Amino acid sequence: MIKVLHLNTWYGKGGAANSTRELNKLLNQNGNISSKVVVGFNNSDESLLKLNRNYERYLNAAITKYTGYDSIWYPFSKSKSLEKLIDKYDVIHLHNIHGYYFQLKYLELLKDKPVVWTIRDFWPITGGCAFFNDCNKWVTGCGKCPYLNAYPATKIDRTAFHFEQKQRYINQLKNVEFVTISDWAKSVVRKSMIGHKNITTIYNGLDVDAYKIHYVKDQGSKTKLLFIASKLSSPRKGLLVFLKSLQEIKNKSHYELFFIGEKMPKDLKDTYLRDFDFKELGYVSNTDKLSKIYSECNLFVNLSTAETFGRTNIEAMLSGTHVLTYDIPIMKEILQDKGIYVQEKSSKEIAKAIESFHIDQHEKKLKYTSQALREHALTFSQQKMVKAYERIYSKLLNNSGGK
Repeated sequence: MIKVLHLNTWYGKGGAANSTRELNKLLNQNGNISSKVVVGFNNSDESLLKLNRNYERYLNAAITKYTGYDSIWYPFSKSKSLEKLIDKYDVIHLHNIHGYYFQLKYLELLKDKPVVWTIRDFWPITGGCAFFNDCNKWVTGCGKCPYLNAYPATKIDRTAFHFEQKQRYINQLKNVEFVTISDWAKSVVRKSMIGHKNITTIYNGLDVDAYKIHYVKDQGSKTKLLFIASKLSSPRKGLLVFLKSLQEIKNKSHYELFFIGEKMPKDLKDTYLRDFDFKELGYVSNTDKLSKIYSECNLFVNLSTAETFGRTNIEAMLSGTHVLTYDIPIMKEILQDKGIYVQEKSSKEIAKAIESFHIDQHEKKLKYTSQALREHALTFSQQKMVKAYERIYSKLLNNSGGK
């Protein structure tokens, strides 16, 4: 029996947290692996191991914001408790270790352990940010950061120091395999300070049976557009671009809009949505309910400029819904020829693509059926993902002379 310990900021809250939760559950069903998750902070699941008290998150976030020492120094050390915990497990599986709970020096505790590190964003290779936008300083070393307000935000630029510290501690890991969740992300990481390490691509696996084509698409009435972002205010999710593109649409009465995630400010709704029928559905955590929303809508509009996988695209297609997104490498890798692609941040082109979709759907000229979209998405199964991780666990244990 291989004992695996996962570390992530949260459990079941956000993309990385959901993927960690699902992987943990599947590994425990395997029979050959005993899997446990330790989280930075507890979001009400008492079965989880918790590294920090919830109030420490706010304290540590304030330290990051006002001193710039993100993950370098926090007032309450967890080294002793973490060391005792780590000793009980054969393999340590890191997911997101940023999020104001994990100090880089804790990696010293793992230097002789088999370590899998799934890179779910680019925080491990930069001097600070999780997504680097159009900046390439992370290739050679950060400093004079143009995006200090990007998560994890800070007022003091210590990105050059952070870059050196990450390199120092990560290079102490003797038996580590980095996992990216797309080939595009792997190509990015290859250019970074850890590019010489072992790096494998394992696509996120979804519970494909949990998403279904619940409804036959209504092609004769309004076209229903769906936009999703847990933080609609995040610039990289593209809400403002979407809202501006809606203004370019001539016959606004032909469309109904659905938004999942945090509520929009009233001024945005008053400015951009006054001529549309729209519904804000809030956060949706129930998979069956989410799949029904996808399935009811005709087109999922995903205008994210920075993803390492794009889970929502697969969820939409499993539910039989077309995806409109940017013509960028990560989206084309995952969606292939099943996506509807537009030029990045072009409001006019987005509007034109939406209008063309409305016409093609009404005239039954869409290239792919709902079932064809689902067939493509079925290739991202949890079974493939779990088997790939099992092989890596076994390889690392063999490297260390373990089980």
